[in-house]
Amino acid sequence: MKKLFYPIVFALTAFLILYSCSAEEEDTTPPPQVQQPTPEPEPQAPTQYTLTVTTGEGGTVSTEGGTYDEGTEVTITATPSEGYEFVGWSDGETSFSRNINISADIILVAEFNISMPSYERYSSINETTSSFLRQKYFYRYLNFQEYSNLSWFLDNNGEPVFCNGSLYASEEVFGICNEASIEYGVHGVYDTWGDYNNDNKLDYFGIGWAFTQDGKYGNEKSQYIFIDNYFSPTQNNSIIVNSDYINWASHTSIADFDNDGSLDILVPHNNRHNNSPFFLTDDIDAESPYGNNSNEQIPSGPPVILYFDQNGEFSEVPFGPENIDTHTSTAGDINNDGYIDIIMMPWKVSGAGISPSPKIILNKGGRVFETIELLSDYNAFIQDYPYNWNVLSYNLFDLDGDGNLDIIGGTKLDDVTDNELSNFEYMEDQTKGFHNNNKPWILWGNNEIQFKSSDIQVLEKKEHRYKNNMLGSGFTDFDFDGDIDFVILSTSTEGEYFYNNYELTLFENKGNRVFVDVTKEKIDNYYNMDIRNHGDFYSIAMIDKDNDGDFDIVPYSNGASFGGTFIKNLYWENIGGQFVRRELD
Repeated sequence: MKKLFYPIVFALTAFLILYSCSAEEEDTTPPPQVQQPTPEPEPQAPTQYTLTVTTGEGGTVSTEGGTYDEGTEVTITATPSEGYEFVGWSDGETSFSRNINISADIILVAEFNISMPSYERYSSINETTSSFLRQKYFYRYLNFQEYSNLSWFLDNNGEPVFCNGSLYASEEVFGICNEASIEYGVHGVYDTWGDYNNDNKLDYFGIGWAFTQDGKYGNEKSQYIFIDNYFSPTQNNSIIVNSDYINWASHTSIADFDNDGSLDILVPHNNRHNNSPFFLTDDIDAESPYGNNSNEQIPSGPPVILYFDQNGEFSEVPFGPENIDTHTSTAGDINNDGYIDIIMMPWKVSGAGISPSPKIILNKGGRVFETIELLSDYNAFIQDYPYNWNVLSYNLFDLDGDGNLDIIGGTKLDDVTDNELSNFEYMEDQTKGFHNNNKPWILWGNNEIQFKSSDIQVLEKKEHRYKNNMLGSGFTDFDFDGDIDFVILSTSTEGEYFYNNYELTLFENKGNRVFVDVTKEKIDNYYNMDIRNHGDFYSIAMIDKDNDGDFDIVPYSNGASFGGTFIKNLYWENIGGQFVRRELD
């Protein structure tokens, strides 16, 4: 019995020891974990951006901006100054007040423009004319000091240097600034306004006459000056370019001649103006402003069009006949084909080779033009009116409402009869012509392209001043009866008053092609013989100068720019169809 017990006890003990060891090795329960505290996140920088708000000339903004947290709403407001209007923001938005959500750096510019006056509107055919387009883009004429500043000379590198008014610093109007060999000065007759670079700002274009130290002018090639955004001096740019063709320009006209969406400028020449016997007589002192001598024969040449592109850059392109010198210019859609045509009427001076007959320059599109005779019966016409047809002033407009453009024109305005043939005393027989009737006239348009001499109607002017020259014309329905009345502009060339004066003549449209001179009844102070009260001018604009809803007479194409100081802001206020002369500072 004793032997058996020992093995059993031993075996049981071994089993218990093995079981205990095995149990300890298979226990995979993880020990209890100690909970660590969660660390708080470190603070991040808030995101900020910069808003910069500036303004162009002509207004203010409610804030200049600053630094803002992302997501901040900022309200900005643009306010125009008196005489200006808000155009829009530099990013294209047009609301004057807007909310900006700040999510990036932002730069904004508030843009303003001068507040252009409303202008008289006409029929669709009349709004193709250069007369209407010049009126559409007219704000005001320049004052004496502004013209004084539009003079310059070329330095040794050929760069223009503005004279800051030295050209007009004394009574020697034709003086030389800084003793330059050639100086250029803008004449207000050739002012042309428009938005040539399509930025909704008013641009200026002028033509500089060349003055030399020996007192001559017009013998050198002209220079063009283009000033972008003229009425914002802190933001405009000036470009001066030499003409390849023009010495002495005629009055400019504007239109989109190539239908590319940009205004262009027509510049005809009057190059032989210098060679007129009036300027070449031996008794004129060579030191005088008119002292161009007969040895300097300035050739005629082609007219040009300055074609502008969308960036305001232009190229000078000649076109049309090279044998017509003309005193003015006019354009419109004569044949109703959608292209702007041009009329050229001769202003003959001494020398052979100048065409005696007026022309139509038909626009064929693509900058291609065709020259034809203005009158289909010109040869028959000169049998009644021998010699040349000299015309100082002519303009296109549909006066009788038949949809065809008519021509209003004239040269001398005198009370002598047609048979007396009162001519410019200095002209030879071959220079005499239709202007001998001494009256304004209308050449009626028809359904054909060319005009007929049988459609010329002579107008009766009630009052005459000795040796008046017709300079220009303008158009209005001043009495609100639905038809077109017109104003002609003239100046006396007698003695001391030579071009330092003006006269307005108003012709009322009575219907059926009847026009009556109603000047005395309708226009207060319609003439002036004192340069200080404004000298001659060649055009008018019918605009709402006083902002009362009707259209007033405002002068432009200012011939007085080479004279003494003159009124800065002259106009005739329309009061129920009566015009009262006003002067503003």
